[in-house]
Amino acid sequence: MSDFEKLINFLARENYGNLFTPLCGLIAIVTGFLFVQKNKVTIFFLIYLIIDFIFSLCDTYLQTFSSFSKYQIFIFITLTNTIISLAELLTYYYFFSKIIKNKSILRVMKILGFSFFLITVLLETTRFAFLTPRLIYIADVVGALEFLFLVPPSFVYFYELLKNDPVVNLYQRPSFWIVTGILFYSVISIPYLLIDRFVYDNQYEHRYLLDLAFFYIPFSLNLIFLTRAFLCKKTLTI
Repeated sequence: MSDFEKLINFLARENYGNLFTPLCGLIAIVTGFLFVQKNKVTIFFLIYLIIDFIFSLCDTYLQTFSSFSKYQIFIFITLTNTIISLAELLTYYYFFSKIIKNKSILRVMKILGFSFFLITVLLETTRFAFLTPRLIYIADVVGALEFLFLVPPSFVYFYELLKNDPVVNLYQRPSFWIVTGILFYSVISIPYLLIDRFVYDNQYEHRYLLDLAFFYIPFSLNLIFLTRAFLCKKTLTI
C-alpha cells in the first residue's frame, strides 16, 4: 500500500475530520497574518493556532506512516493535546483580560490559569501515575477542565455586552465571533470528553461519528468563527 493510500484510509476511518479541521486552522492562520492588525492579542492567537496546526500534522503523520507502537503514539498525542489545551486556555484568558471589565472574574481567571498551568506540568512530568495508571482518563478530565474554565468569562462577556448598548454592530465585532465560537466549542466538548473513554472502551460501533459530531465539527466551527473575526479587519478586542 502506498503512502497516499495509507493517508486516504486513515482519513476515511476518521471521517476526514483529521483533514478538514487542520485545513480550517491553516485558513485561520493565513487570514490572521493577512488581515488583522498585529498586536499582542493577535500574536497570542497566531502562536496558539500554529502550535495546534503543527501538532495536528504530527499526529496524522505518526498514526499513518510511523513505525512507532500504538502506545508510543498514544502517549505523544495525549501529552501534546495537553500542551495545546494550555496554549488555548492562556490565549483566550489573555484575550478575555482585554475585553472583560469585571475585576472579580479577572482575579478568578488568574487563579484558574495558574492552576491549570500547574496541572499541565504535573501531567507532562508525572502523568499522574501516583493517582492512576489510566493516563487517558486523566487527560480527558484535564481537557474538560480547560473548557469548564473558559465558560464563565464567556458568559461574563455576553452579560457585559448586553448590559451596554453596543456602538459597533455585533456582526462587525471580532470579539463577538471569537467568544461565540469558544463558548459553543467548550459547552459541546465538556460532556464529550467525560464520556469519550467509556465509548471507546466499550467499542461503540459509531464512535468515529461521535468524534466527528462532538469534536471535529465544533472545533472546526470555532476556527471558522475565529477566521470570521479576523476578516472584520479590526482589533480583536473590539
